[in-house]
Amino acid sequence: MNRTNYGRRSGVVVDRCRAHGVWFDADELAQVLRWIRHGGPAKAKARLREQARQEETLARLDIGPQPTQPLFKPEPRWPELTDILWSLSTWLRHRP
Repeated sequence: MNRTNYGRRSGVVVDRCRAHGVWFDADELAQVLRWIRHGGPAKAKARLREQARQEETLARLDIGPQPTQPLFKPEPRWPELTDILWSLSTWLRHRP
């Protein structure tokens, strides 16, 4: 069984079995039906279409995704202190 968000956006996590289908725990079926009645699938499709449109626009503009990592890596403030502490701990471990 795999736990998945029903309809990708419903907020209702259901159990899915490839061989036997979807399994609902207490009140999950009612939550899914409420989500469907309030237009959840249509809203989810609209969000996916909008996301695809934005990705297509970015691809046409050749902007690409924004970087998720910082542009620089800060240097440690006290590299010498780290070396001193490492040497001291090694000396203490090997002391008779």
